Amino acid sequence: MENINAEKKMEYKISSLAGGKVIISGEHSVVYGKPAIAFNIDKYTKMDLIGYKSSISFNSFALINLLNLNKQLIISKSELIDILDNKTLLENENDKYKKHIIFLLKIIYNELLNSKINGVNSKYIKTFINNHYFIATISSEFPIGFGLGSSAAYNVCIINGIFNLIKLIIGKNFYSEDKIILLSNEGEKIFHNGTPSGIDVYCSFSGGIIFFKNINDKGIIKISHQNFFFEKIKFLLINTKIQRNSGDFIHIVSDYKKNNYKEFNDSINNIENITNKIIKLITKEKSDENDCSEFFDLIKQNQRLLKKICVSNNEIDRIINILEENGFVGKISGAGGGGFIISFVLKEKFEDLVKLLEKNDIKYMEVNISKEPAKIIDFEKIN
Repeated sequence: MENINAEKKMEYKISSLAGGKVIISGEHSVVYGKPAIAFNIDKYTKMDLIGYKSSISFNSFALINLLNLNKQLIISKSELIDILDNKTLLENENDKYKKHIIFLLKIIYNELLNSKINGVNSKYIKTFINNHYFIATISSEFPIGFGLGSSAAYNVCIINGIFNLIKLIIGKNFYSEDKIILLSNEGEKIFHNGTPSGIDVYCSFSGGIIFFKNINDKGIIKISHQNFFFEKIKFLLINTKIQRNSGDFIHIVSDYKKNNYKEFNDSINNIENITNKIIKLITKEKSDENDCSEFFDLIKQNQRLLKKICVSNNEIDRIINILEENGFVGKISGAGGGGFIISFVLKEKFEDLVKLLEKNDIKYMEVNISKEPAKIIDFEKIN
């Protein structure tokens, strides 16, 4: 590997954060244009990016350390420029993570060209590439492949960080918040082997509790502190210890739809009704005494419908049965087949839930709703 120390001169330093997500209701149905409700969690993916002055003779452009995967990627200046010029097909890259990073760089390159900013053209960008070298270190506080939106946080973290870096370099803003969400969702396609709805990237970027129907119909939900959801409810995430790919389970649901069209539509419509009822409950200015029990019952119904469309499994069923037999509720949060179950509980019974899980050797993780949007926490141009 080339030695950057021979000409090392730091020019840029930036760090970005993006949070994970938990879906309260509407996973899978949101793929079919139905509403979903989710919240951002206070566990984050972080990217630390440092840019150095380099030269054309130093052929490496980027070194990316993916700490959670114990993986290192190297992108050369020549291969990146060849892909930007369409001399090399991105499809020929076999490493999914390297292909993904180069794909993001290419769509950012096209965004810059389309911005029509005076002086920012193909020659300017390629000269910059040839004269710089970047080291990126990316890590996550929550597990990858467990339904907490790790790939969305990864995409948002990278896109938001690089866009802000470019703004620092050229001195102008060339993007909107919606553009970050849209391009992050483009990056999601590589990990999901299809077209994700966009709920994960929107939740990761926006923070808080969100409503989502599609990329153009979304918003942040404000909940009164007199509502039961804040006043009486706690929750935790139960780890099934089963890693899986969200895209695979979207295809499983799609296959179920093809073979059981009426039953599928009935289930999806029922999930839509449950989601709308939950939204109505948690957006009431002031709750009444029946709202908690209605909410718990809706969570139970939601899980039964998810099981019906084939995204549960024996381990999920086992944990759900333990919860319900002891007066608690839980449901899949994410694509299913593993990952995490979210369990909601009255605050005064939270310790009882924890004791139950520990008694049955069931792993769990405590998280909080984060109102923090994706953000830049360190931002510096070194003269």
